[in-house]
Amino acid sequence: MGEVSKFKFDRSRGIIWVCDVVESSKHLNDDNSVSDLEQFLPRLYWLSNVFVEAYGCHFIKWTGDGFLAWCPVPLYREMGEKAAAIIFASTMLGYLVNVTQLGINTKNKIRIRHSLVFENDALLIAITHNKHYQSLDLIGRSVGKTRGKLGTVTYYLFRDSLLHETKRRARFSN
Repeated sequence: MGEVSKFKFDRSRGIIWVCDVVESSKHLNDDNSVSDLEQFLPRLYWLSNVFVEAYGCHFIKWTGDGFLAWCPVPLYREMGEKAAAIIFASTMLGYLVNVTQLGINTKNKIRIRHSLVFENDALLIAITHNKHYQSLDLIGRSVGKTRGKLGTVTYYLFRDSLLHETKRRARFSN
């Protein structure tokens, strides 16, 4: 393991964007679709990075069959606009992947799903490794809320200092 030269901690608020392949284990354990998944995942990784960065978010980590991204929202009044942009990005990424299959002639359709959760008080951890490589991770109360909710896009709107949660079923992922 490489030497760690510095830990930097920062507090922030923003949107956590999680995406993964629907039933990836099923594809992985099926002899007829495992090679399709092996071709699909690197393409999804590349495309996910492009989408995440294009919408002003940070690609935190690749999970093997999806990603975790952090989308900072410095001011509450920017929440609606930022949430709408990320919902649009996740919808477009879903359409692109689910319709085109990323150019792979798959035997079984490979689909992705998303979850978005607002984190009011995230702990961002920037770790500088030797040779000046830096990795970013985050801890927050809402990170755990994304588990089991993939396929449901969750976003929060603020009006008159009241928190309103709105959910919609992500039909493009089913």
